Parts: sequence; structure tokens; C-alpha cells
Amino acid sequence: MAIIEFVDRDTSAKGQDSGPVESFDDAEAA
Repeated sequence: MAIIEFVDRDTSAKGQDSGPVESFDDAEAA
């Protein structure tokens, strides 16, 4: 569930199937 929310927030991650890991990294850095 958290992954979907992060992807929804990140437009860049939405277009990338392998973007969940990157999204998490971004969220931690934020």
C-alpha cells in the first residue's frame, strides 16, 4: 500500500516499473 502511495506521488516513478526501490530512497532522503 505504501509503495502505491509513493509511486502516485512521484510522477517519474509512475512511468518506471522498477521504481519502487528508488521511491523508497527518495522518501527517506526527504
